[in-house]
Amino acid sequence: MKQMLKRDMTLLSVALLLLLFPSASLAGTPFRPLLGQAPLSKADEGERVEAGFLRYGRFIGSSESPIGSHPDGGGQAGNLYHLGLHDSFGGKAGFVSDNLFLTDRSVGESYRMSQFDYLVGLAFAQEQWRVQVDREEALPLDRKGFGCRYWDIRGTFFISGGEERKAPGVANVRISSPRPWRAAFTIGHFIKNRSAPARGDMTGLAFLRYAAEAEADLYKGKLKLAAAADFLTDKNRRRNVPARLGLSLGIGTELADCELLVSHETDEILDGPGFASAWLLSARYPFGSK
Repeated sequence: MKQMLKRDMTLLSVALLLLLFPSASLAGTPFRPLLGQAPLSKADEGERVEAGFLRYGRFIGSSESPIGSHPDGGGQAGNLYHLGLHDSFGGKAGFVSDNLFLTDRSVGESYRMSQFDYLVGLAFAQEQWRVQVDREEALPLDRKGFGCRYWDIRGTFFISGGEERKAPGVANVRISSPRPWRAAFTIGHFIKNRSAPARGDMTGLAFLRYAAEAEADLYKGKLKLAAAADFLTDKNRRRNVPARLGLSLGIGTELADCELLVSHETDEILDGPGFASAWLLSARYPFGSK
């Protein structure tokens, strides 16, 4: 009798904790944006150009299954801080770096970092294509837990239209992709991966990547449309067929020295149940030197 009463009290305590702290107790889907895709700045032969961007974002809504703030999908993403850098040598080769931090809003309005995701890569480019090798790692910052890392190689094909112009707010730096629209198609292979999952529920191992991106500037930059789709396959199950889709659809505007964008971020499992989404409000500030 005492053992039954003790068991019932334990179950009741667990239920109360789940009711009081649902966000902290129930894991969501990790935020896994497609990094390392920023175009290299154009430069003359023998010339070196360093440029990049600083982005601040705020997740302003989520589905019942939240976008997580840790590599294992735990917590709930709050603020986003993103620094992108690239060092271009003659526009033909360069180093690429992306550094992304998240905070956890499931513990309140905290600015304490909960996740750090970095990518460093070496890229070789021509007018309409680019090949690069990357190292990416996602690490928890405010607690011990799951982290993932991998090496990948990817090839990207670019198409674009319109006239070339300099990046907004960046003196003497020209963006490599002409406007008013551009699109990019990527195929990648995870050449060394023992921990990066193929799906948002942390199952499988990522093996292949199929990605597509598109941007369009309308009305001289007063209206900006952006879309990105990132498909991953599972090394352990139908390794050529996508198992996960990360999709971002955004609309915004371009000001004198920054871009403002509202995007809908979704992560969906394609070969089983699983879906998470959130709205992201972000401001992006390009910078550079020549």
